[in-house]
Amino acid sequence: MLNNAKIMLSHYVYNMKSKQQKAQDLQYGKEMAQKASSLVLVDFTKTNVNNINGLRRVLQDAQSTMKIIKKTLLGIIFKESNIDIDITQFDGQVGAVFSQKEISDTAGVIARFAKEKGDEMKDFALLAGFDVVANRSYDSAQIVQIGNLPSREVLLGQLVGMIAAPLRSLIYILSQIGSQSTNLSSDQPSAVASTEENPSPDTSSDSSPDSSSDLSSETLVKEEVSAKEEASAQEEAPAKEE
Repeated sequence: MLNNAKIMLSHYVYNMKSKQQKAQDLQYGKEMAQKASSLVLVDFTKTNVNNINGLRRVLQDAQSTMKIIKKTLLGIIFKESNIDIDITQFDGQVGAVFSQKEISDTAGVIARFAKEKGDEMKDFALLAGFDVVANRSYDSAQIVQIGNLPSREVLLGQLVGMIAAPLRSLIYILSQIGSQSTNLSSDQPSAVASTEENPSPDTSSDSSPDSSSDLSSETLVKEEVSAKEEASAQEEAPAKEE
């Protein structure tokens, strides 16, 4: 009889602790759901403790928290927090990841960690997701697809590269135009200087000396002819007188 009393007492204490733990988990889950921007459910069946703890550390760095709560309590939390996910559809052990990041960031962190572990987490799976801000739920296929997207940093880097490529081309073209304009400006004074140093011949000034010399020669010839005629006339005049 004493043994039966001890057993009943131990069951009572266990149930009291279990109820307290459930109440704590329920309250904690509600608070996390209110603060979260996104939620991702994972199946960690057959995942060893080391990998679970490693995932928790990675999630903590990403402003996320993984909490293992009984599915019955998760159903209550989701209902009171207006999270449209039917928890009863999932078998196995379910972990809830509450995050202050966008759902793409949260799912991406989880997916990359599981991928890096390879066969150690081959049974690990993304079950569902919920975007609290957009009030939108995602099934397993959708959340897996979101998790496999490149990270925000990679996408931003690609976007910057796409924007920068045309700008680099434009800058190169403008620099080439500028250098050509500079070369043309520097060549113009040289051309003027060479023109001043080697002036083109003036045809009008060259023709004047030639025409003047021709006129002078003609005048001299006429003068010589006139002188000869006068000399002849003087010689003929005395002969007539005799």
